[in-house]
Amino acid sequence: MSKVKCTVTKISTILEYTEAKEQLESLLGLQWCEVDHRRKTSELDVDFDKYLKMEEMGVHFIVVAHTDKELVGYNSMFVSPSPHTRELTALTDTIFIKKEYRSEGLGSELIRVAEIEAKERGAKNIMVTFKNDSPHPEIVKDLGFFSYETIYAKYIGD
Repeated sequence: MSKVKCTVTKISTILEYTEAKEQLESLLGLQWCEVDHRRKTSELDVDFDKYLKMEEMGVHFIVVAHTDKELVGYNSMFVSPSPHTRELTALTDTIFIKKEYRSEGLGSELIRVAEIEAKERGAKNIMVTFKNDSPHPEIVKDLGFFSYETIYAKYIGD
């Protein structure tokens, strides 16, 4: 396998390059297939225009894991002031790594790079979320995170 690097970038930069955009869309599709079996509530329909607007507002960034030839993962992050403390907080939008690149420390690296970027943007806190079947306790505890909340979901549409 080629060496993988984690780099902070922008959605707008990825969308400028057809091949990179197609690879990102492929990764999003792979992630959706892995997680949607739990809910089967909606179709994947990424609103890139919304991501671009959030990027322009300075409240979104993405860390991509990549070789010289392909995107193999990402950690999409939101950064905004907490309405409770007014402190800038970074929160995972979504994190994903292609199966063949897992268990090599890449998830930890995506989080470490996001933490550095969040701190550079002035964030005082960072929160990461994972799907229940990922090995998140080991990853985040090793990075100094602690668990303080559990989220439950329920579809209330049609």
